[in-house]
Amino acid sequence: MSSKMKKQNKKAVVVREVVPRSVRPPQYDPNLPVRRRMRFYLNATPSQIIPINVATFVEAFGAHVTTLNAAATPVFGWAKIRSIEIWGQPFQAGQTGQSNVAVVWGYQNSPNAPSFSTNREVQDTSTSPTYVPYIKAVPPKGSNASMWQARLDGSGARRTGGANVLFSITANQNSIVDVEVDLVAYDAGTSVAIPTFTITSGVLTAFAFAAFDGVGGQFAPQGVDQFT
Repeated sequence: MSSKMKKQNKKAVVVREVVPRSVRPPQYDPNLPVRRRMRFYLNATPSQIIPINVATFVEAFGAHVTTLNAAATPVFGWAKIRSIEIWGQPFQAGQTGQSNVAVVWGYQNSPNAPSFSTNREVQDTSTSPTYVPYIKAVPPKGSNASMWQARLDGSGARRTGGANVLFSITANQNSIVDVEVDLVAYDAGTSVAIPTFTITSGVLTAFAFAAFDGVGGQFAPQGVDQFT
């Protein structure tokens, strides 16, 4: 390439760089994304394994009461988990066995589907009255939780049940769970009705949060008003 052509190409690059924004506006994301960290408390003696499905998980991050003591409309419709931290209860005097905490990530729309990931399950165990069992788990590549998940399926129904499990938790009563998550708010406008979920108590137009294993569930949100 001649020196003249090189100078012309260099000049062209400079021209592209100085094009004013008023001529070529930059791209932007029209969605309403939010990054949120919330704390939940296991307030009851749990079953051995607690599966968490997409719909109840997304609904835990805030909703408005739209029907008195009956229904609430969630703010968010999509979620992608960044991490989960669990602090188990310390080993108690006279306790037998051990204190365990664990997260098992769901794959291929099933918590029991086979996976080649080395961290499909993250677990810790303690028999110490001083040091609690603790884990910080990040969704492995290819897991349901590592990808954006919609609260509703293609027919508009809430995604609940075993086919839509994001992860399952093993923990003991009084465990603390912190969840860091990316969320996208509904922005369909007033022309589209957002499907509600059922509550048993709630003041009309009030804003509150739910347990991430479902309204009235075992994982109570901390520091905020809660639906029952």
